[in-house]
Amino acid sequence: MDSPGGIFGLGFQAGQGQNAKLETFSQELRLVSASDQDFRWLVGLYYLNTDRALVTRGFIDIDGSDQFDNTALLIANNNETNDNNAYAAFAQVDYDLTPTLTLTGGIRYDEDKREQTNVVTGAVRKTSFDRVQPKVTLTWKPEDGRLVYATYSTGFRSGGFNAPNVTVPVFDAETLDNFEVGFKTQWFDRKLTLNGAAYLTNVKNYQYFYVDAATASQIIDTIDKVQIKGFEIEAMAKLAPGLDASFGVGTTDSEIKRSLFPSDVGNHSPRTVPLSINSSIQYRGDLSETVAGFVRIEHQHIGKKYWDADNASVQNPYDLLNARMGVEFGNYGLYAFARNIFNEKYYSEFFQPKYSGLDVAIGYRGTPRTYGVEAKVKF
Repeated sequence: MDSPGGIFGLGFQAGQGQNAKLETFSQELRLVSASDQDFRWLVGLYYLNTDRALVTRGFIDIDGSDQFDNTALLIANNNETNDNNAYAAFAQVDYDLTPTLTLTGGIRYDEDKREQTNVVTGAVRKTSFDRVQPKVTLTWKPEDGRLVYATYSTGFRSGGFNAPNVTVPVFDAETLDNFEVGFKTQWFDRKLTLNGAAYLTNVKNYQYFYVDAATASQIIDTIDKVQIKGFEIEAMAKLAPGLDASFGVGTTDSEIKRSLFPSDVGNHSPRTVPLSINSSIQYRGDLSETVAGFVRIEHQHIGKKYWDADNASVQNPYDLLNARMGVEFGNYGLYAFARNIFNEKYYSEFFQPKYSGLDVAIGYRGTPRTYGVEAKVKF
């Protein structure tokens, strides 16, 4: 959508585009003990190499056409390459304290080495992040189909470099401590599955992103401390032969505990959705000896969404209804689908001027009503 009067009232529109090239290579090696003993273990190593080249440009938009390569219209131009090498070593042991009680302990070490080259100036930046992450879980399984657990775990998300020439050149690694209790159960000869969990997570250097208009870049920044708590419950039922249904509810209550901006303390963290509900029903049955029919309907309720740390922009709740039906024969399938049947209007991303630096808010609309056909072949 065009900005009224042009960007900052200058009479012309602005555009932004990116060219990206990504190559990755990963390898994992695991050594696992026999499973039919009271003491079980596994050890492993992991490696990931990522090479990414990214060109980000902001430009004067004359007529809405592709003007990415017109250097005469450039407002911002970032050209970078990023070389990341991530290494990890991990181990886990399980010990059956009793026939129904198991203690699990694990530990993981991650190291991420990052190097960025500014292709425009030739400047090179290097940094690395590392973290030891312990985990312990106590599991009680009183009988088949019943399980209760309590766990303490830690997490790590590497920091890194934003694009050259932006206001936040480096963002810190995100770490967390998580406490969780839950259960996994099956009832009525496995016709009903009922699972639930409650959790409390303390996050240090909570990572979030926004768009910076001056450099036409997406910036990852951090909030000092955030606490997140909530619960999830899901049920899956076999109502009749071929007829299955599911229902799930999740809550997220996040609170900014410490921030560079004191006025944000006590607010929800960016992009928090306090309530979400998912449900589905599907039927698969034989239409003939060689052909099966399939019908599935899904409903999603997405509660209000807090876009930014100041909680000034809040998206109202909305509902999505999707459907899919088709026929399957041997290794082939033919399906018709419809998504967002009621054509709900919502944003998948939204940034207010306070964060983007623009004179108007910018947003990306969610996918409108979509329908079509698909074919599937199994080899």
